[in-house]
Amino acid sequence: EPVEYYVNIILNIMDHFTIYGFCYLMKTKQETYQYFVNWLKFIERTQKQKVIRLITNNDTEFTNNKFESMLLKAGIEHENCDLNKLQQNSYIKYRGQTLEAIAKNMMSDSGISEQIWDEAIMCANHVMNNTINLTTGELPFTRWHNRKPNLSYLHTFGTPAWVNIPMELRQNKLYFVGYGANHRLFKFWEQGTTNIYWSANAEFLEHDGLQKFEQESNKKQYNVIVKSPLYNDHKNDSNIDESVQEKTSITENDSMGEIEENNRTKCTEFSRRPRRERERERCKNNS
Repeated sequence: EPVEYYVNIILNIMDHFTIYGFCYLMKTKQETYQYFVNWLKFIERTQKQKVIRLITNNDTEFTNNKFESMLLKAGIEHENCDLNKLQQNSYIKYRGQTLEAIAKNMMSDSGISEQIWDEAIMCANHVMNNTINLTTGELPFTRWHNRKPNLSYLHTFGTPAWVNIPMELRQNKLYFVGYGANHRLFKFWEQGTTNIYWSANAEFLEHDGLQKFEQESNKKQYNVIVKSPLYNDHKNDSNIDESVQEKTSITENDSMGEIEENNRTKCTEFSRRPRRERERERCKNNS
Protein backbone atom coordinates (compact mmCIF):
# COMPACT_ATOMS: atom_id res chain seq x y z
CA GLU A 1 0.00 0.00 0.00
CA PRO A 2 1.19 3.54 -0.59
CA VAL A 3 2.74 5.45 2.28
CA GLU A 4 1.95 9.12 2.80
CA TYR A 5 4.59 11.25 4.48
CA TYR A 6 3.99 14.46 6.37
CA VAL A 7 7.55 15.47 7.14
CA ASN A 8 8.68 18.80 8.53
CA ILE A 9 12.17 18.00 9.86
CA ILE A 10 15.11 15.91 8.68
CA LEU A 11 17.66 14.63 11.21
CA ASN A 12 21.12 14.73 9.65
CA ILE A 13 23.89 12.64 11.28
CA MET A 14 27.43 12.35 9.90
CA ASP A 15 30.49 10.35 10.91
CA HIS A 16 33.44 12.74 11.11
CA PHE A 17 36.08 10.18 10.06
CA THR A 18 34.40 8.61 7.03
CA ILE A 19 32.13 11.59 6.09
CA TYR A 20 29.34 9.01 5.77
CA GLY A 21 25.92 10.51 6.46
CA PHE A 22 22.50 9.38 7.64
CA CYS A 23 19.18 11.15 7.15
CA TYR A 24 15.93 10.46 9.01
CA LEU A 25 12.51 11.92 8.28
CA MET A 26 10.68 13.31 11.30
CA LYS A 27 7.34 15.01 11.84
CA THR A 28 8.35 16.82 15.05
CA LYS A 29 11.54 17.51 17.02
CA GLN A 30 10.28 15.28 19.82
CA GLU A 31 11.12 12.25 17.64
CA THR A 32 14.83 13.12 17.72
CA TYR A 33 15.47 11.10 20.88
CA GLN A 34 14.01 7.84 19.57
CA TYR A 35 15.65 8.16 16.16
CA PHE A 36 19.05 8.79 17.72
CA VAL A 37 18.69 5.82 20.10
CA ASN A 38 17.83 3.56 17.16
CA TRP A 39 20.77 4.92 15.18
CA LEU A 40 23.12 4.35 18.12
CA LYS A 41 22.03 0.71 18.42
CA PHE A 42 22.45 0.24 14.68
CA ILE A 43 26.01 1.62 14.76
CA GLU A 44 27.09 -0.53 17.69
CA ARG A 45 25.63 -3.66 16.09
CA THR A 46 26.97 -3.19 12.55
CA GLN A 47 30.29 -1.45 13.20
CA LYS A 48 31.17 -3.26 16.43
CA GLN A 49 32.34 0.06 17.86
CA LYS A 50 31.22 2.61 20.41
CA VAL A 51 30.43 6.25 19.74
CA ILE A 52 32.90 8.36 21.75
CA ARG A 53 31.90 11.97 21.12
CA LEU A 54 28.80 13.69 19.78
CA ILE A 55 28.77 17.27 18.47
CA THR A 56 25.36 18.89 18.12
CA ASN A 57 23.89 22.35 17.76
CA ASN A 58 22.46 24.00 20.85
CA ASP A 59 18.81 23.18 20.12
CA THR A 60 16.44 21.94 22.82
CA GLU A 61 16.08 18.46 21.32
CA PHE A 62 19.76 17.84 22.15
CA THR A 63 20.00 19.70 25.46
CA ASN A 64 17.01 18.34 27.39
CA ASN A 65 17.49 16.14 30.46
CA LYS A 66 16.25 12.98 28.75
CA PHE A 67 18.76 13.23 25.92
CA GLU A 68 21.62 14.24 28.22
CA SER A 69 20.99 11.35 30.61
CA MET A 70 20.93 8.88 27.72
CA LEU A 71 24.32 10.10 26.50
CA LEU A 72 25.71 9.95 30.04
CA LYS A 73 24.64 6.31 30.48
CA ALA A 74 26.14 5.41 27.09
CA GLY A 75 29.45 7.06 27.99
CA ILE A 76 29.29 9.53 25.11
CA GLU A 77 30.93 12.93 25.45
CA HIS A 78 28.47 15.62 24.40
CA GLU A 79 29.72 18.87 22.92
CA ASN A 80 27.32 21.68 22.01
CA CYS A 81 28.45 24.18 19.41
CA ASP A 82 27.55 27.85 19.62
CA LEU A 83 24.72 28.81 17.26
CA ASN A 84 26.54 32.06 16.49
CA LYS A 85 29.73 30.14 15.62
CA LEU A 86 28.64 27.31 13.37
CA GLN A 87 32.25 26.87 12.24
CA GLN A 88 32.62 24.61 15.28
CA ASN A 89 30.41 22.11 13.47
CA SER A 90 31.18 23.16 9.90
CA TYR A 91 31.15 19.64 8.43
CA ILE A 92 27.51 19.00 9.19
CA LYS A 93 26.61 22.58 8.28
CA TYR A 94 28.14 22.36 4.80
CA ARG A 95 26.73 18.89 4.32
CA GLY A 96 23.23 20.20 4.99
CA GLN A 97 23.72 23.02 2.48
CA THR A 98 25.02 20.58 -0.12
CA LEU A 99 22.09 18.22 0.41
CA GLU A 100 19.66 21.08 -0.07
CA ALA A 101 21.39 22.24 -3.27
CA ILE A 102 21.46 18.73 -4.76
CA ALA A 103 17.80 18.16 -3.91
CA LYS A 104 16.75 21.45 -5.52
CA ASN A 105 18.67 20.65 -8.69
CA MET A 106 17.18 17.17 -8.94
CA MET A 107 13.63 18.45 -8.50
CA SER A 108 14.18 21.26 -10.98
CA ASP A 109 15.75 18.94 -13.55
CA SER A 110 13.09 16.24 -13.31
CA GLY A 111 10.02 18.40 -12.78
CA ILE A 112 9.09 16.45 -9.64
CA SER A 113 6.70 18.25 -7.31
CA GLU A 114 8.22 20.09 -4.34
CA GLN A 115 5.75 18.30 -2.09
CA ILE A 116 8.20 15.40 -1.84
CA TRP A 117 11.28 17.52 -1.09
CA ASP A 118 12.01 15.15 1.80
CA GLU A 119 12.48 12.21 -0.58
CA ALA A 120 14.77 14.36 -2.71
CA ILE A 121 16.91 15.06 0.40
CA MET A 122 17.08 11.34 1.18
CA CYS A 123 18.10 10.53 -2.39
CA ALA A 124 20.70 13.30 -2.33
CA ASN A 125 22.18 11.82 0.85
CA HIS A 126 22.48 8.44 -0.86
CA VAL A 127 24.24 10.06 -3.81
CA MET A 128 26.68 11.94 -1.56
CA ASN A 129 27.63 8.73 0.24
CA ASN A 130 28.58 7.24 -3.14
CA THR A 131 30.44 10.30 -4.45
CA ILE A 132 34.15 10.98 -3.93
CA ASN A 133 34.69 13.43 -1.08
CA LEU A 134 37.21 16.20 -1.73
CA THR A 135 38.53 16.08 1.84
CA THR A 136 39.32 12.36 1.99
CA GLY A 137 39.66 11.64 -1.73
CA GLU A 138 37.57 8.49 -1.30
CA LEU A 139 33.97 7.41 -1.34
CA PRO A 140 32.30 7.72 2.07
CA PHE A 141 30.70 4.34 1.37
CA THR A 142 34.13 2.75 0.91
CA ARG A 143 35.51 4.18 4.15
CA TRP A 144 32.39 3.19 6.10
CA HIS A 145 31.91 -0.36 4.76
CA ASN A 146 35.57 -1.10 3.92
CA ARG A 147 34.63 -2.19 0.40
CA LYS A 148 33.85 -0.66 -2.96
CA PRO A 149 30.18 -0.21 -3.82
CA ASN A 150 28.34 -1.67 -6.79
CA LEU A 151 26.78 1.36 -8.44
CA SER A 152 24.92 -0.47 -11.20
CA TYR A 153 21.63 -0.03 -9.36
CA LEU A 154 21.72 3.78 -9.47
CA HIS A 155 19.05 5.57 -11.49
CA THR A 156 18.30 9.17 -12.39
CA PHE A 157 15.97 10.95 -9.98
CA GLY A 158 12.50 11.32 -11.48
CA THR A 159 12.92 8.57 -14.08
CA PRO A 160 9.54 7.06 -15.08
CA ALA A 161 9.11 3.33 -14.56
CA TRP A 162 6.49 0.65 -14.96
CA VAL A 163 6.06 -0.74 -11.45
CA ASN A 164 4.40 -4.00 -10.45
CA ILE A 165 2.16 -3.34 -7.46
CA PRO A 166 0.69 -6.31 -5.53
CA MET A 167 -3.07 -6.90 -5.74
CA GLU A 168 -3.31 -4.93 -8.99
CA LEU A 169 -3.82 -6.51 -12.39
CA ARG A 170 -1.66 -4.11 -14.37
CA GLN A 171 1.51 -2.09 -14.02
CA ASN A 172 1.42 1.51 -12.89
CA LYS A 173 3.58 4.26 -14.32
CA LEU A 174 5.35 5.86 -11.37
CA TYR A 175 8.44 8.03 -10.93
CA PHE A 176 11.65 7.01 -9.19
CA VAL A 177 12.51 9.15 -6.14
CA GLY A 178 14.83 7.11 -3.90
CA TYR A 179 16.45 3.92 -2.67
CA GLY A 180 15.71 1.37 0.02
CA ALA A 181 18.04 0.30 2.79
CA ASN A 182 19.15 -2.91 1.04
CA HIS A 183 19.73 -1.32 -2.42
CA ARG A 184 17.18 -3.73 -3.90
CA LEU A 185 14.09 -1.75 -3.04
CA PHE A 186 13.28 1.47 -4.84
CA LYS A 187 10.94 4.30 -3.92
CA PHE A 188 8.41 5.50 -6.47
CA TRP A 189 6.12 8.50 -6.44
CA GLU A 190 2.63 8.65 -7.89
CA GLN A 191 2.12 11.82 -9.90
CA GLY A 192 -0.48 14.21 -8.52
CA THR A 193 -0.38 12.73 -4.99
CA THR A 194 2.00 12.37 -2.04
CA ASN A 195 1.89 8.56 -2.21
CA ILE A 196 5.22 6.72 -2.05
CA TYR A 197 5.46 3.09 -3.22
CA TRP A 198 8.21 0.59 -2.42
CA SER A 199 8.99 -2.00 -5.07
CA ALA A 200 11.87 -4.18 -6.25
CA ASN A 201 10.18 -5.14 -9.52
CA ALA A 202 10.18 -2.22 -11.93
CA GLU A 203 11.07 -1.48 -15.53
CA PHE A 204 12.90 1.84 -15.72
CA LEU A 205 12.38 4.02 -18.79
CA GLU A 206 15.81 5.63 -18.83
CA HIS A 207 15.59 6.32 -22.57
CA ASP A 208 12.95 8.99 -21.94
CA GLY A 209 15.75 11.44 -21.14
CA LEU A 210 15.63 14.38 -18.79
CA GLN A 211 12.03 15.29 -19.60
CA LYS A 212 10.30 12.83 -17.29
CA PHE A 213 6.70 13.91 -17.46
CA GLU A 214 4.63 13.42 -20.56
CA GLN A 215 3.47 16.76 -21.82
CA GLU A 216 1.03 15.92 -24.57
CA SER A 217 0.52 18.96 -26.77
CA ASN A 218 -2.90 19.39 -28.30
CA LYS A 219 -2.16 19.71 -32.00
CA LYS A 220 -5.39 21.38 -32.98
CA GLN A 221 -6.17 22.12 -36.62
CA TYR A 222 -7.07 25.67 -37.54
CA ASN A 223 -8.56 26.80 -40.86
CA VAL A 224 -7.09 30.00 -42.25
CA ILE A 225 -9.21 31.45 -45.04
CA VAL A 226 -7.33 33.38 -47.74
CA LYS A 227 -9.63 35.43 -49.97
CA SER A 228 -8.67 36.57 -53.44
CA PRO A 229 -8.55 40.35 -54.00
CA LEU A 230 -11.47 42.04 -55.76
CA TYR A 231 -11.08 43.58 -59.23
CA ASN A 232 -14.06 45.51 -60.60
CA ASP A 233 -12.52 48.09 -62.92
CA HIS A 234 -11.16 45.85 -65.68
CA LYS A 235 -13.02 43.94 -68.34
CA ASN A 236 -10.74 40.94 -68.15
CA ASP A 237 -11.30 40.55 -64.43
CA SER A 238 -14.60 38.82 -65.06
CA ASN A 239 -12.88 35.46 -65.39
CA ILE A 240 -11.69 35.72 -61.78
CA ASP A 241 -14.06 34.17 -59.31
CA GLU A 242 -14.36 36.58 -56.41
CA SER A 243 -15.73 33.84 -54.20
CA VAL A 244 -12.60 31.72 -54.52
CA GLN A 245 -11.37 30.76 -51.08
CA GLU A 246 -8.50 28.56 -50.08
CA LYS A 247 -8.18 26.77 -46.77
CA THR A 248 -4.79 26.17 -45.27
CA SER A 249 -4.33 23.71 -42.39
CA ILE A 250 -1.75 24.68 -39.77
CA THR A 251 -0.85 23.58 -36.28
CA GLU A 252 -0.53 25.65 -33.18
CA ASN A 253 3.23 25.42 -33.44
CA ASP A 254 3.22 27.66 -36.55
CA SER A 255 3.99 31.27 -35.82
CA MET A 256 1.77 34.14 -36.85
CA GLY A 257 4.63 35.48 -38.96
CA GLU A 258 4.55 32.38 -41.15
CA ILE A 259 0.78 32.68 -41.55
CA GLU A 260 1.01 36.31 -42.69
CA GLU A 261 3.82 35.46 -45.11
CA ASN A 262 1.72 32.68 -46.66
CA ASN A 263 -1.23 35.05 -46.98
CA ARG A 264 0.86 37.66 -48.80
CA THR A 265 2.27 35.03 -51.15
CA LYS A 266 -1.15 33.67 -52.08
CA CYS A 267 -2.62 37.14 -52.58
CA THR A 268 0.28 38.03 -54.87
CA GLU A 269 -0.38 34.92 -56.97
CA PHE A 270 -4.02 35.87 -57.39
CA SER A 271 -3.17 39.47 -58.34
CA ARG A 272 -0.64 38.52 -61.01
CA ARG A 273 -3.04 36.52 -63.16
CA PRO A 274 -5.15 39.40 -64.58
CA ARG A 275 -2.12 41.61 -65.29
CA ARG A 276 -0.52 39.02 -67.52
CA GLU A 277 -3.73 38.54 -69.45
CA ARG A 278 -4.08 42.29 -69.97
CA GLU A 279 -0.54 42.51 -71.30
CA ARG A 280 -1.26 39.77 -73.80
CA GLU A 281 -4.35 41.57 -75.05
CA ARG A 282 -2.42 44.83 -75.41
CA CYS A 283 0.19 43.10 -77.51
CA LYS A 284 -2.49 41.61 -79.75
CA ASN A 285 -4.18 44.99 -80.21
CA ASN A 286 -0.92 46.74 -81.03
CA SER A 287 -0.03 44.13 -83.59
